[in-house]
Amino acid sequence: TTAGDIPYATAASTWARLGVGTANQVLRTNTGATAPEWGGGTTATIVRKTADETVSNSTALQNDDHLLFAIGANEVWEFTLILLTNSSANADIKYDWTIPAGASMYRVGTGAGLDGVVYVYRVDSGSVVSSIGGAANTLSVIENGIAINGVTAGNVQLRWAQNTAEVSDTKVLTNSCLVLHKIA
Repeated sequence: TTAGDIPYATAASTWARLGVGTANQVLRTNTGATAPEWGGGTTATIVRKTADETVSNSTALQNDDHLLFAIGANEVWEFTLILLTNSSANADIKYDWTIPAGASMYRVGTGAGLDGVVYVYRVDSGSVVSSIGGAANTLSVIENGIAINGVTAGNVQLRWAQNTAEVSDTKVLTNSCLVLHKIA
């Protein structure tokens, strides 16, 4: 669009003065009657699982190879976990999070419970284990949360295992992902 395409726009108009923002900036309005300007914005950080990961005959929680993120001192991150799993109906799957000392985590999600019913759950901790039913097909969990860190930097790490040990493959699948926004 040019100034001539917009009614009442002139070379001295806001459109002509606006210019172009730089990387990771968004157009934002100001208070009063001042022109909009380019300013700091947030972009999502996406952590994508690039390969299936398998556990067999083990209930010991293990670190996921891909689903983690670094959190600095006093940072706050909002996240969405999309977890794609495949497990037998007997083995099922369980998971939790590890967080740095002094950090807090609050989570809410939806997924199939061990009885196959879809549940909405809320957890005020990273260390509380959530269990998901298996049905020998792909199931998904969507979890939203916030990690609030103290002074100790570290990783926010997803851990998972079979809920019941069984000689069968329990998997977290490729394209499971974390969508993250640093908010402070």
